[in-house]
Amino acid sequence: MEPLLLSENGAVLSPHQAGTRLFESGTFHGTFRPSTAMPQWAPLPWNRLTPELWSLLLTGGTSVFRDESMLTSDSLRRMIADGDDSVWMTGSHFGMLVDEDLEAFVELRQVLTGGERLSDHPTYPEGRE
Repeated sequence: MEPLLLSENGAVLSPHQAGTRLFESGTFHGTFRPSTAMPQWAPLPWNRLTPELWSLLLTGGTSVFRDESMLTSDSLRRMIADGDDSVWMTGSHFGMLVDEDLEAFVELRQVLTGGERLSDHPTYPEGRE
């Protein structure tokens, strides 16, 4: 296994193999397949780009580039209507959209969150699966 290296500015450098290993069967907590379509919102230098873009490129899915600069509940509904079935967002962004419009998530196959802890309030109302 290759070591992680610390750059002069304090960033952790990781080899390409580290990113690709995330999406080998059973390793990552998402399901990516050729039919997966997910918007690519992360800026190129951000670490969220790895799961958001490379997960799809390595599994035959589709990365969808959107004109909107930010994911809102309205843009989430539009992207679902256009055929996107998955989305990746930070925990706080997810919490904000859930509070604003939980029903906007209904047609998604999967929602992936990361980068920070989810809020303590329940993600799904009682009785929802």
